[in-house]
Amino acid sequence: MTLETLNDPQWLGVTDDLADRAVKVLLGDGGPDGIAALSLALQLLSNNPPDSPWPNGLREFVDQVPWPREADQARINSAQHWFSTWSVLAQATLFCASLPETYCLPATAQMLIISGQLVDHTTRRVKMTGQMLLSVMTPGGITENSVALRALRRTRLMHAGVRAMLMMGPKDASKRWSQEFGAPINQLGMVYTLMTFSHVVLRSVELLGIVPDRQKCEDYIYAWNVAGRLLGVRPELLPANRVEAELVFERIKAAHARMLPQTRTLTEALQESWCRQFKAKHLPLAVPLMHSLFQTLLTPATRDLLGIPFPSRTVEEVNHLVTPVIEACIRVTDETFRVLPPLARLAAVVNHFLAISVKEEIQDGGLYDTRQHMTAWHDQVSLSALH
Repeated sequence: MTLETLNDPQWLGVTDDLADRAVKVLLGDGGPDGIAALSLALQLLSNNPPDSPWPNGLREFVDQVPWPREADQARINSAQHWFSTWSVLAQATLFCASLPETYCLPATAQMLIISGQLVDHTTRRVKMTGQMLLSVMTPGGITENSVALRALRRTRLMHAGVRAMLMMGPKDASKRWSQEFGAPINQLGMVYTLMTFSHVVLRSVELLGIVPDRQKCEDYIYAWNVAGRLLGVRPELLPANRVEAELVFERIKAAHARMLPQTRTLTEALQESWCRQFKAKHLPLAVPLMHSLFQTLLTPATRDLLGIPFPSRTVEEVNHLVTPVIEACIRVTDETFRVLPPLARLAAVVNHFLAISVKEEIQDGGLYDTRQHMTAWHDQVSLSALH
């Protein structure tokens, strides 16, 4: 690709025609039956699909998103095995780097604010995103029966469903989509978000003291490029290598990043969700750890844009004091953990707390329920067929 391609304003209005057509068929006239069909379609693309007939439009969508036979599965496997080695850091980088970077873009922030996905349903959103990341990076390539392909198809269809509902006209004027930032989940936003899973993850693990092999880095970028095409990103927007991936990310961010009045609400919701992952007896350590990771993984300019306050002088001292306590309290058998730098060890602890709190009662009632979520979307919008 050429970086000049990113300067074309058309990409703000281009979405994903293939998935959008599938959602249009699934929704039909836009009534409750359409919502049920879309919800069922998303469930059928999960790892534990129900024993139900496929609704109209789903088979056609799946057939048009085949597994990439031409892809270099050896390189994808290389990336997946590298990630599985360091996935102990995945949730920390997701919370404190990838997600914050995504809502630097006003279109993404607006979508999350309108839908409530990072305010009212923050924990669910984080878990869904984290599960997609881990599914795509599950060793075994991106093959016909892989969890990676199922996750990518499901995410792509869900994006189209979100787009459709954002554009249907909300009953609440405060939830109306502003065309100022282009179409919801447009091509520019999609490739930028993809870079938060590829470039930003590599950048983050390096900042935490991990130095990946150069070829592994290139394989990781390659694997996410393959994933990007399956998610509906146009090939001409995908970077050729790691250097280009960083340039793509920085070019889009420099041109479009800005703070919305509600952006601070998103970062506050993210911090609240982070704290809920820690049991009550560990809560005093949660905020210092999060701000230490923010300070390490995000630039001062990004923290300022997101309204993240500069950490107090005591944060580093607290981290030095609690590190041996945490290490003594948590049994970690993986040799990888023991060779991590100090801050990376603290980041790895996040996975422990996320693992033990999966069944915890949270504000939105627990784990993701597709039908419940899509019904909630339906209640927020005025469907044209019902006018």
